[in-house]
Amino acid sequence: MENVKKNQIILVSTVVMLLLTVIITSVVLVIKKRNDVTIETKAKFKQIYASDYDLHVLGDNYYFGTYDNKISVFIDNNGKELYKCLVELAYDGIYKTKDNKYIIYSNKDNKFIVYLFDGKTLEKKYELNDINNVKPIIYKNNNLEYIIGFYDEEDNIINIYNFENHDAKVIKDAKLICDKKTNIGCYTYNENYLIVKNLENLYGVIDINGKRIIDYKYYDLINTYDNSFIALNKKDKYGVIDVNDDVLLKFKYLAIEAYEYGYLIVNKNNKLGLFDKTYNNITGFNMNYNKIDFNLRSKSSFDLYYINDNKYVVVNNRLENYNNIEYKYHNLYYIVDGKIDKKIKQVGFGSSDFIYTYDDNFKVSFYDTNMDIVSNVLLKDVVKINSINKINNEIFEINYIDVNNNELIKYYDYNGSLSQISYNDLVYKTDKYYGYLKKNDELLSFIVKDSENKELGKITGRKIIVNGDFLIVDNGIYQIEVL
Repeated sequence: MENVKKNQIILVSTVVMLLLTVIITSVVLVIKKRNDVTIETKAKFKQIYASDYDLHVLGDNYYFGTYDNKISVFIDNNGKELYKCLVELAYDGIYKTKDNKYIIYSNKDNKFIVYLFDGKTLEKKYELNDINNVKPIIYKNNNLEYIIGFYDEEDNIINIYNFENHDAKVIKDAKLICDKKTNIGCYTYNENYLIVKNLENLYGVIDINGKRIIDYKYYDLINTYDNSFIALNKKDKYGVIDVNDDVLLKFKYLAIEAYEYGYLIVNKNNKLGLFDKTYNNITGFNMNYNKIDFNLRSKSSFDLYYINDNKYVVVNNRLENYNNIEYKYHNLYYIVDGKIDKKIKQVGFGSSDFIYTYDDNFKVSFYDTNMDIVSNVLLKDVVKINSINKINNEIFEINYIDVNNNELIKYYDYNGSLSQISYNDLVYKTDKYYGYLKKNDELLSFIVKDSENKELGKITGRKIIVNGDFLIVDNGIYQIEVL
């Protein structure tokens, strides 16, 4: 009897062990199977707003809808209607203010009307009659850009308008001279001061309220980025003055050009020096320069590229490249702590997402922020490089003219091999995903792909505008979601 019990216990134990083994094996296989499953990434487009309005981007966080070219509504990135106009609003332009609000203006039918949108409500600032041809005055510096006022000109009279005063500040017998002028308006590198010229072609300075700051006495003037002015005297020499007309840098130079962060590049006897914001020559005049006629408002042939607080690159060949004149110096100077650390001979230079140069054989060299070469690529059948742009950490785009005078866009890796992936019409990119805009007949498609060129999602419409992680597609706003 006892032996029977033992046999039964052994049998039961064996069965239990077998069951446990089966269960454990099954669990392991399930887990392994789950781990072997590839999770497929997809891009979706979440609609956050739909309407019958024509939709437009307003900065990074807002949109506005129009009907018959008049503003009807303001919308945020959540698709919420922030403000709906009781009467549709005619407008000529919309500009961001210093405090991240928006100025909207209209100058139609001899009326000049200014509104302020603060993200919640719309306020009419003022309305003036019998006024035509008003344009904005826009401050631009250190990647900032915002409106500081308006102006109009007629018969050597300047009228300046700010956002509070209904009455224009009138400057007679003068013209407004912009640091940079476009069809849109007048750009100034200083938010407080404007350059003016009298009928004798002498230059002076006024503030944004029209008050005279510096009398008409110079033969040219331009704002710097640091409340000072580069000036040209009657001896055809350049210097720097402050708002009190005191001399900060003596009038003895062939050219001076101002850059962001308060730095100047100064030309003395066709040798360049880099001056800091306290007007000290931190490099000496040790950089060669191939002389070209200089004008304060034209493109110069030397550039300053900022890397970080103590590293700069000075390039002196840009205008030569534009004008197709004979190359002479084409040196790139890498400056560290006020000293020229490296001098690199080159034909072309670029600096945006990465730094590169190329020589007259179209060998492209890529650099790190210490100006050490990380890769060389020799391009073939190229007669002119128009641009080189970084697509991702492996691929760059080159726009060039080939030996048959065709303009082409091709994609290479950093080893110089042609990429098999087409990046044409790239309009959106993150660290892993890329968005492309393609046109087919009357329709546009926005397509999201991964780094292996696999399509993750697509949306189609007659109008597509990309705004960061958002899209306007026809009459809707969509958020891009990669899942």
